[in-house]
Amino acid sequence: MDNELLYRHVQALAIHFVSYKGPLPALAGFIKHSLGDSAPPISQIEIALRRESVQLELATSWEVSLFTDTRGLFHLVNISPERDPEIARRRLNNFPTSPSQCRWCLQDSRTLSHLELVPELDIHGHPVHRSRLHKGGCMRAWLLMRDLVSHADIKRAG
Repeated sequence: MDNELLYRHVQALAIHFVSYKGPLPALAGFIKHSLGDSAPPISQIEIALRRESVQLELATSWEVSLFTDTRGLFHLVNISPERDPEIARRRLNNFPTSPSQCRWCLQDSRTLSHLELVPELDIHGHPVHRSRLHKGGCMRAWLLMRDLVSHADIKRAG
């Protein structure tokens, strides 16, 4: 299976769903359907998605975070950074409805949030109240959005 083709279809699904959480066979089924007639068997797609190198490539080059949680469910999250400072500002001013939700993808970790989410830290290293994120892609995307707003504020002031 061509990895670039797989990456494009995984990215398209991440954009479509914005934030998906579920079992790997279901995710592989969505990808198989997206690939169409040229799709390999679901088992081959599952094997590819489990590879750490594939997950790293998706995160670094395709703006997609793919990871498993403590329950063994797979998360597929679009981590494309926000480009509009005003939209980013509105997102920064809104908080999840539950303290066990990731502030970026809004997936609820429920009773395992203390294992799956880490607090966002301000510039002084103190936790931001009611702001917890998944360690990898969600945290990186959130911090990029926070930097975008900070730079826009500096330009506006200067």
